[in-house]
Amino acid sequence: MTASPGSMDPLLGPIQSEIDQFEHRLDEILQSDVAMVHDVARYMAGLKGKRLRPALTILCARATGLWDDRVIDAGVGVEMIHAATVVHDDVVDAATTRRGKASVNARWDDHIAVLMGDFLLARALCLLVSLGNLEALGAVSHATERLSQGEIHEVQIGQQTDTAEEAYFSMVGDKTASLISAA
Repeated sequence: MTASPGSMDPLLGPIQSEIDQFEHRLDEILQSDVAMVHDVARYMAGLKGKRLRPALTILCARATGLWDDRVIDAGVGVEMIHAATVVHDDVVDAATTRRGKASVNARWDDHIAVLMGDFLLARALCLLVSLGNLEALGAVSHATERLSQGEIHEVQIGQQTDTAEEAYFSMVGDKTASLISAA
């Protein structure tokens, strides 16, 4: 069977068991005694994306021989940061859909979406701190800072009528590429 264009199957196939571990660990990390957090997390789990960031984390660890048990948690942390920024971005953009379903802010409201994004970010940082690798934590923190600046830059560009191509690519580099490179 041939993968469809844009499919992640060729990338994920060789690491499917690690991706399964990632999915299981993500479910564990998202557990909460707060019913609303639990409900929103379950809903978001149904919106899962391509899993590019954890796949890159796993593939790079395998390729460099740096694999250990912390790699899955690192991938979970990076993916949770990505999810937090997506939820916040949907609020900023007043998006009503995400991957063909109602966005978190549309299903609940902006308040819940912002707080859920904050929860995801905080839980991700706690997980990454627990790994005990300050260099990796620094790289992810710096990438998250760049991502946030890229989001703000996108709003600024949206308010301008004459955006230079260089400014646009700088924004994309900060907003999208920074977290992918940290993975």
